[in-house]
Amino acid sequence: MAFYPAAAPRLPFPPPTFADPQPCAIELTPAAVARFDALVHEVNPDAPRADPDRVECLATWFSTLPTDEAHALVEQQLDRVGDLGAMLADRDWAADAATCVRAHRLLDYIDRDDDLIDDREPLGLLDDALFVDLAWPAFAVEIEEYLDFCDFRRGCRGNDAAHCDAWRQARLSEVAAWHRNVARQQAPYLRFPPPHSLFRIS
Repeated sequence: MAFYPAAAPRLPFPPPTFADPQPCAIELTPAAVARFDALVHEVNPDAPRADPDRVECLATWFSTLPTDEAHALVEQQLDRVGDLGAMLADRDWAADAATCVRAHRLLDYIDRDDDLIDDREPLGLLDDALFVDLAWPAFAVEIEEYLDFCDFRRGCRGNDAAHCDAWRQARLSEVAAWHRNVARQQAPYLRFPPPHSLFRIS
């Protein structure tokens, strides 16, 4: 199967605590954070809960990072969105309806400027990155499969839906071969007859 780079590093959420009090980088209303949290959980019900204290602490921690490191952390999260959009637009890949609904909710949030933190503010993309980070486990497995399918398709001629069936068959064959290999490794290399058939004790 294809090899893909390691997943983007997770944002620390819940965020770290500071030994010394730090000035709050942003102030958020409980209602705005509640809407953000509800939307995240529509996409990924298993995500950690977001509340004003946690998000404000994350913003404070984020504001202490060197500029290049902070930008890289956000970009690594938002780069994932491109794969999600490509999967939805790909006619050769049939994501189920529930996945499509969740994915569109994530993409719609990312496209908005006036979300939890206004995108025009210095920390404006932090909530977008946090949304992706918290929601991503809902898509991780299918995105990995989709990227593997894209790699498989690049080695094929043409570009039609039959590639999806061919990819599934190829992966099923790999799984079957793996199981056969495991079975061979677990089986004894030599099969001896039972001891009583080798020796006769009178």
